[in-house]
Amino acid sequence: MKGEMEGKCKIAGAVIAAVLVSSVFAVIVPAALGKVVSVPVSTKQPWTANEGDKAFIDLSEAGTYTVLIGQTLNFSETGHTIIGVTPDDIEGKAYGTTSYNYDTESWFTVEGIYHVEGTNVNLSVTKPIFEIDVEEAFAAYSDTGASQQPTVAKASEYVKAGADILVIETGYDVENSVCNVLDELGYTYDFYDWDIWDVPPSINYSQYDVVIQASDGGMVLGTNMDELASFVAGGGKLIYLGGSSLSNVVSDIDTYLLDVDTTNYYWTTVTGTPHLQVVNPTHPLAAGLPASYNFSDVSATYYMLRITDATATVIAENGDGYPALVTENIGSGVLIWFINSPAEDYWTWASDYSILKTIIRNALEYGVAAEPEVSVSTNTWEYSPGDIMIVSYDITNPTDSALTLNIYVGIPQFRFWREISTLSIPPGYDGTYNMSILVGNWGGAPFALVWYAQLHSGADIEATDATTCIYSPSTLAKATNMPLTNVISDLGFTEISAT
Repeated sequence: MKGEMEGKCKIAGAVIAAVLVSSVFAVIVPAALGKVVSVPVSTKQPWTANEGDKAFIDLSEAGTYTVLIGQTLNFSETGHTIIGVTPDDIEGKAYGTTSYNYDTESWFTVEGIYHVEGTNVNLSVTKPIFEIDVEEAFAAYSDTGASQQPTVAKASEYVKAGADILVIETGYDVENSVCNVLDELGYTYDFYDWDIWDVPPSINYSQYDVVIQASDGGMVLGTNMDELASFVAGGGKLIYLGGSSLSNVVSDIDTYLLDVDTTNYYWTTVTGTPHLQVVNPTHPLAAGLPASYNFSDVSATYYMLRITDATATVIAENGDGYPALVTENIGSGVLIWFINSPAEDYWTWASDYSILKTIIRNALEYGVAAEPEVSVSTNTWEYSPGDIMIVSYDITNPTDSALTLNIYVGIPQFRFWREISTLSIPPGYDGTYNMSILVGNWGGAPFALVWYAQLHSGADIEATDATTCIYSPSTLAKATNMPLTNVISDLGFTEISAT
């Protein structure tokens, strides 16, 4: 199970009261159940209820589970009716059935004891009480990299350093994981500590080049996914780390950013090995990552997001077979998502921390929606019979999809154009294709040739370029007039090689 929240909030007297209440009513169940079940007084402690993370309830283990309103419960069995026991206003009433995503906030409004029908399990339901701690947010760095005095931030306080990077923390602390990585890499950044019970922040995202949203829970009262989507579409870079298992968060992720599983989103550690497997080793986001890796602290494998987006480029998968590191272009910007929790307590092993640091560094260096390019050139301007004409096509495809290259040759004075080649340019390609042509006796009259190339994806033209050269016979009087079809035949049967 995930550890109790530290530094953010503390569960106060309500939990103590809940434990006392559960010891009194643990053996009381309503007659409406048809069978009196004696539940041993064995109180199970809650964890991270305030964040909306899932608490696992093992219905095969008798006892009373202390549950906080706000938790999502992951019951080991589904379909058991939950019945109110005490106080009187809930006694005998049904409060839904057990599921893998039982939303306590939707069902429970009254503190008390509830029984899971057909089991020896009771739920002692209480409301959480929070104490907000003041904490150090981060030590800002100047443009020269010199360390300054730390700035103290309270919950949901916006700490500005006049930077191009914004870090948004939701849920668990990330100062000693994400922020520490940025400090070590020498980046200056603004920091927003988003309290779990606060509404979405009012931030002008357009002032930033990069937004890093580091989430282990949080965002109870609304998300900023729509604003993040607009930020990326406008040319920004969004680096998203982790997530939150609140249903509203998952729904908004699916609506605005990535296609994800909206029915299966509970937190769990990776059970399969290796914990992390690079599946796209030539991608820039995989630079420096080992081909496979098992985390020293299994808590560093915690994830809740199951990405199903077919248009996303997958760089690495986890041991459970889900995409763990992906990227996707949105509009003129780029989204990069690493699904593992960024909570600082999980990244204390040096080898694990190195993986997180490499992923963040690569994400920061990854180009923001670079545009495809094609450039056409010839090895000289004028050609005569017997010369070798080399036409070069310098091509860059920084996108996540293959593009099509069409090559045309034209002789304007003869009103002639022909497509002579079509090539598929793979994603991430950066290189040159060459055409080598032996210039024959193409007649006694000079003419110009135009070489035109276009890169496209479907009907969308991504890049174009053209160049010209001339055919100039050495002796006009002795030149033999050649049919145009023979000239085009020589041009059309040329091979294209990559360099």
